Amino acid sequence: MKYVDLQADNLTFRPVGWRYPFSARSLSAIIALSDGILIFGASFAAETLQARELASADIGRGFAVAAGTCALLIPLLHMRQLYDLEALLALRRQIAQTLFGWIATLCFLSALVFALKVGSTFSRVAVSYYLLGGGLALVAHRVWVRAIIRRAFERGALKGPRIALIECSVAAAASTRAEMRRFGLNIARRFDVPADPTPSHLAQVAETALAEIHGSDIDEIYIAADCFSLRHARPLLGFLSAAPLPVRLVLNEKTTELFTNNQQRIGKLSSFEIRRPPLSWQERAAKRIIDVAVASIAILILLPLLVITALAVKLDSAGPVFFLQKRKGFNGRAFKIFKFRSMIVLEDGAKIVQAQRNDDRVTRIGRFLRKTSIDELPQLINVLIGDMSLIGPRPHAISHDEYYSTELADYAFRQHVKPGITGWAQIHGFRGETATVDLMQQRIQHDIWYINHWSLWLDISIMFRTVFEVVRTRNAF
Repeated sequence: MKYVDLQADNLTFRPVGWRYPFSARSLSAIIALSDGILIFGASFAAETLQARELASADIGRGFAVAAGTCALLIPLLHMRQLYDLEALLALRRQIAQTLFGWIATLCFLSALVFALKVGSTFSRVAVSYYLLGGGLALVAHRVWVRAIIRRAFERGALKGPRIALIECSVAAAASTRAEMRRFGLNIARRFDVPADPTPSHLAQVAETALAEIHGSDIDEIYIAADCFSLRHARPLLGFLSAAPLPVRLVLNEKTTELFTNNQQRIGKLSSFEIRRPPLSWQERAAKRIIDVAVASIAILILLPLLVITALAVKLDSAGPVFFLQKRKGFNGRAFKIFKFRSMIVLEDGAKIVQAQRNDDRVTRIGRFLRKTSIDELPQLINVLIGDMSLIGPRPHAISHDEYYSTELADYAFRQHVKPGITGWAQIHGFRGETATVDLMQQRIQHDIWYINHWSLWLDISIMFRTVFEVVRTRNAF
């Protein structure tokens, strides 16, 4: 057993001369209150701007609208746990779900106004100002709050709960402590459990911890474990029962992933879904509706570019405009993928060599098409046909599928969803050539993460982030 001096371990916050006069635990109430103030401010500003244009304003009406919005939106955000510290630091999720809640709340209020037949009392000018101004204010508020919280934790200006940490496992211990500190936990005491401890060892660790905690300003006790050391948590909890403090179990990142998916009770037992099944029919239907709508609009908008590109490919070199190659889609079903031809070869056999940097097989116009990803646009046709989705794991040549399925155990799991034009792996830099098995493994890990965490919001996020990735032209050649 070992007690660790945290000053020597450099785990305490850097002392500062001034701290916020509230703790991290108070943030939820403070952010909710400030949301309410912003909503009332947006309503007042909308009525004021309307008065400047139409020489009339109704502050009482604006107050009623703001009060109704707060009564619906703030509880909704609270139920979605968007006022929790972790959610406040997850900016993309925070902005997306807050805007969704804002728009949904205003749609509900609009329907209520219509049902009560009082719409004539509301100005479309004021409503437009309120919709836009309130949404922007809430987004700006979240960006500002996240920056303030992160800076406050780095400087130690925001006081989090002081905890005693008992580590049952040294695996990823440093990263676990860093993550806990990042979310405001002030690790004031730390104790190590020896490898393969006996009950007497655990009792000795608990006794030492109780002696250090007694009379101190410790707020909570945390037991850090992984899937191999979870069995030590129960006896430790019994030994720590003398401490009048809450005791929490914190799992390292890898173990946490096993316990965050769907849970099912089996009598006195619990089972956790560690790998989700293919998307349900409702999820597939929602994804399909988005695919067809976006692909149809994109083809109509991009039609002039598609025609110009086809002519350029035909005039640049001999050969067909389109390159067709067999790929595997959902459940391993084969289909032919459409691309603008960018090379002088049309490989579709047992051995296919991936394009490399400065590849002599790439045509002059093909180099530009690949760099800008314009060569991938004909896959919108595959989306309309139903072979592909806008978002999903990128389909590989069948010969590559056969090779990597023997090298990587999880490779076939990619076929639990339709392949996509772009995906989670591509926006993280894993596009283009995968010269080594290790690079392919990283791409597969991103694909599996996407499948296990799929949502419409995630698809929409990937669509927008793909635009920035194309502009960066990372790994595009």
